[in-house]
Amino acid sequence: MKKAIAILEVVGMPQEGGYISLARGEALSLPSLAGRSVSCFAGAIWLTQAGKPEDIVLGAGERHVVEGRGRVVISAFEGGQIRIG
Repeated sequence: MKKAIAILEVVGMPQEGGYISLARGEALSLPSLAGRSVSCFAGAIWLTQAGKPEDIVLGAGERHVVEGRGRVVISAFEGGQIRIG
């Protein structure tokens, strides 16, 4: 049986430097993060961006700088903590 995923839609931009915790099965849908970084501090996250063919997987201690202006969806595999800079 498939499990439902809770998608948290963010209308504005998240405040820079704040931590965001995602539980297993939660996803965060954000407008463009062009030029901003996503850092994973705990767990593992999956980042996908509209218009980009490749997805990014980050583990604790890893960081990715978002290129392009497409919507970004970040989801947690087993739970995770991120910061957008």
